[in-house]
Amino acid sequence: IALMTATDGLGAEFVGKVKSFFAVPLDDRGKPNPTLFNVLFPEHTISKANIDLYKRRMGEDWENSASRFVTTARSQKLEAPTLHAISLKSSTSGWHYDIGKYDDCVSNSNSGPGTTQEQRDSVRQSIDLARSLIEPSGFHDNVGTPYNEQDTYSHQLLKVSKKNRLKTLIKPARVLKPENKRKKKDELVEADYH
Repeated sequence: IALMTATDGLGAEFVGKVKSFFAVPLDDRGKPNPTLFNVLFPEHTISKANIDLYKRRMGEDWENSASRFVTTARSQKLEAPTLHAISLKSSTSGWHYDIGKYDDCVSNSNSGPGTTQEQRDSVRQSIDLARSLIEPSGFHDNVGTPYNEQDTYSHQLLKVSKKNRLKTLIKPARVLKPENKRKKKDELVEADYH
């Protein structure tokens, strides 16, 4: 899986979060305390006891490989990691993936207010290049917030979708309840919204 984000830091955070599901946490006494995921999928699990084994088998350090993750259950010798975080500015030459996940590639700093069409076009070209890293039989998943009618998300939806086959839903995440419209902004709380 290629996980493309606007910045390296954001991609590394996503990879860290995914890796945390595979690691066996320790309890207060330092003893392994497996999660339900660890119990159901032990072949994918990494614990303190087998971190060195992971390094020998996978050829990389579990704790310091912030932008990549390889499952311990991998049975094929593949060049690409199981999950690889790449950003708009990463060098991606030579990599090939089965799944492209484009999560928050479009940001307020590269496509929002105050940016130029040239900047938005540059983001679009970077994502188009990354899409070519995905195998023809692969899957593409775009997740994010549109910031402009001419940004990459709008362009991708129109370019790659077939007429009348793509359904989109664009709505605000929350809406102020009608009875709270007279409240001042600093008086509003979460319960004031749908």
